[in-house]
Amino acid sequence: MKKLSIIFVILLMTIFINLSAQKYAVHFTDKNNSPYSVDNPLEYLSQRALDRRAKFNIDVTEEDFPVNPSYLEEIQGLGAQLLFSSRWLNCALVLADASIIEQIERLSFVEKTVYVHPYNDFTKNSGTTIGLNKPNEPFLKSEVITNNSKSLNYGYGLNQIELLNGIALHDFGFTGEGMLIAVLDAGFNNVNNLEVFEPLYESNRILMVKDFVEPNGDVYNWNISQHGTSVLSCMGANLPGTLIGTAPDATFCLFRTEDSQTEYLIECYNWVIGAEAADSIGADIINSSLGYNEFDDSSMNFTYAQMDGNTAVSSIGATKLIERGVVISVSAGNSNGSNWPWVGTPPDVPAAITVGAIDSDGNYVYFSSIGPNGAGVQKPEVMSQGYESAVVYPDGQIYLGAGTSYSSPILCGITACLMQAFPEKTPAEIKEKIIQSATQYNNPDYYMGYGIPDYLSAYNALVSIEECNVTTSCNIFPNPTTTNINITSSETINLITIFDVLGREISTHEIGNKETSISCKHFTNGIYMLKIELSNGKTEFEKIVKQ
Repeated sequence: MKKLSIIFVILLMTIFINLSAQKYAVHFTDKNNSPYSVDNPLEYLSQRALDRRAKFNIDVTEEDFPVNPSYLEEIQGLGAQLLFSSRWLNCALVLADASIIEQIERLSFVEKTVYVHPYNDFTKNSGTTIGLNKPNEPFLKSEVITNNSKSLNYGYGLNQIELLNGIALHDFGFTGEGMLIAVLDAGFNNVNNLEVFEPLYESNRILMVKDFVEPNGDVYNWNISQHGTSVLSCMGANLPGTLIGTAPDATFCLFRTEDSQTEYLIECYNWVIGAEAADSIGADIINSSLGYNEFDDSSMNFTYAQMDGNTAVSSIGATKLIERGVVISVSAGNSNGSNWPWVGTPPDVPAAITVGAIDSDGNYVYFSSIGPNGAGVQKPEVMSQGYESAVVYPDGQIYLGAGTSYSSPILCGITACLMQAFPEKTPAEIKEKIIQSATQYNNPDYYMGYGIPDYLSAYNALVSIEECNVTTSCNIFPNPTTTNINITSSETINLITIFDVLGREISTHEIGNKETSISCKHFTNGIYMLKIELSNGKTEFEKIVKQ
């Protein structure tokens, strides 16, 4: 009986501690005596991440080391429950009561603690971070759209990619294959069971899933947000005649960093931890349809001046991610018309591609958040369809959605295709050409930024005679040419299709041999793309120049 009483008392104490506990970010002063080193980065970075850094001559530094394990052990020894840790911020997210935090703050290696979340707050607050406009009735999946003479049968997604003039990139063979896109969002309800995403799972192109809101949480759970499901469909959907996204052959990581039920500062920390995971696994580009400025606890709110790209932890993390060679596409926000019309964080980061919303005709949509950021830097940069966007819901149906939540992933997917075509280009070079291709490049404003980008124009701007997009097994000569172009291959050539710089098909040639010669006499001078389909099932590409 006495033993049962002791157990009961301990249980009551545990319940009391949990009820009084809150979530904190514990920031450390240093990474002294770390067991990690720059000489053995595979302990904390994947080979893919290291290859990306090597490509762009980016060094691994102490900043990339995980938090010192001995620091984590000591704060856990004081009774704090470790949730996650951030290497770039050099901090840990913990659950602890005030008495434990007081002890932690006295440790010599602790710089500060930041209150980030009241553990037992279950209020519902949709806020302006994410937003969906779901009509009463979906499109019926049986309403399959005919091909419309495009190489891919985009279904309801046709207008979304046409506005960005991205179809030519797909026609050239750049559909995101080999590109790794990390999606930071609020949950991916039922993604693993939907027909529109079956190709992703059949070909093992969901590389990693992780819940950074709840340790060991399930990102596919029906009880969390469907927002990421719709966002992913803008890029990764592949159901011909119904919906094909802008990067249908890409590989994805699905990271939940947003708690859609509440809005607290912890989500900015979650965002950075998700960005670090994207970096460490070797992501090429991330999409984030999230942004922060106001919280359920107003003491956490940011001021407009703090949206300078350098103050909020999520902005700091985004900058560090870009510095490591990762492109970021982020939604501008849906807050214009409110008392906060501007972009929040991390859309305020200068080096990020911040995307506003246009309708299906290319017109600015009233809710799309405006710039500049708090330091006067141009935001947004570019626009994409964010009104009446065709997106998938967890029930598998296609709905018309509204929000910059969709304009960013639509643009992110085709950006990944552009990166596939030019894998050696840095994030800055990719962003520059996208901006330079846009409709308002010479006259930007704080509503539509530089305007609507033209991805074929950006592609052509990155093309030069000296570089090839894809290394082929074919020998093509002479190049440049004035008359004929000769093609030889170790494999039988089934078909050659030639496109001009506008993505228009110029001619098609059935071959059936390992060598051929094609006359270019009637071509106007300029650059052309050869799409070469081989008997082994591979499709290769080469640029030629007619002089």
